[in-house]
Amino acid sequence: MSKGKKIALFIGALVVIGGVIAGSVARASGKKIEVQTGKVGKKDLVSKVSASGEIRPKKFVNVSSDVAGRIVQLLIKEGDRVKRGQILARIDAKRYEEGARQSEASLAASRSDLDRTLADLELSRQSLDRQKKMHADKLVSDQVLEQAESEFKMKQAAVESQRKRIAQQAAVVATTQDDLGKTTVMAPMDGVVTSLQKEEGETVIGAQSFSPTVICVVADLSVMEVEILVDETDIRNLALGQTAEVRVDALEGSIIKGEVTEIGSSAIPRGAAATGSNVNNSNQAKDFKVTVTLKDPPATLRPGLNATADVITARREGVTAAPIQA
Repeated sequence: MSKGKKIALFIGALVVIGGVIAGSVARASGKKIEVQTGKVGKKDLVSKVSASGEIRPKKFVNVSSDVAGRIVQLLIKEGDRVKRGQILARIDAKRYEEGARQSEASLAASRSDLDRTLADLELSRQSLDRQKKMHADKLVSDQVLEQAESEFKMKQAAVESQRKRIAQQAAVVATTQDDLGKTTVMAPMDGVVTSLQKEEGETVIGAQSFSPTVICVVADLSVMEVEILVDETDIRNLALGQTAEVRVDALEGSIIKGEVTEIGSSAIPRGAAATGSNVNNSNQAKDFKVTVTLKDPPATLRPGLNATADVITARREGVTAAPIQA
């Protein structure tokens, strides 16, 4: 065999051996498990439940008119601070004023009729007294006396009936006066007008209906809270009095402290709160409504802002811990 062939065979053998070694190394590398190491040390561990919700005042009132009609005067604008009893709006009172005048006139007429029936009763009483004296002197018969007594009783009944009619008329007057007074819409509490939903000239439906028209919303902004929906798998970890850290999207970078003050007892099908649907599907994910009351909320906080609350469910300080990845 020539020297050139020997060299070629040697090189070929080296290539084969290299391929076998490379394949073995590749197979060995594929079976390795990468791990991450970390140092064990003393750390503070905190367990949290996070949920999203909406900022709202703890106390607010949807202000409606007690009577239906057109708004003829609107004395507020959104953002105004109002006091309890302050006039917010006036409803067209013409119809109620006419009703009040009519009922007062009817009451006056009934009182005049009472005066007349009292006069008739007095005449009947005098006539009965004369008939009794004459009957004692044997000057009139028993029948005449009985007729006088019957007429006197009829006059008494007429007086009582008229007095009841006056009481009814007085009640009607009180009702019409009350309706007239309700054409003035007043603030039910001290607070801020956070929402103005009607304008001057618009017609509103009174509170006597099933769906009264909301004119505005008055809220007490001194106490604010965030209402969150917590997943059913996390609700068991929550308890009243737990602290929370609230982050508001509109106030980037700020954290507001809070405390869990209410935990709903009934599950809400996910999406039902937003859609208003009450359809209950046993397989559907459910949430529980939880209220977190904020401590020292900033003046820039407004109702309706989106927020995320991290409720601290457990805390351990200075415990030996290692990274989960290790």
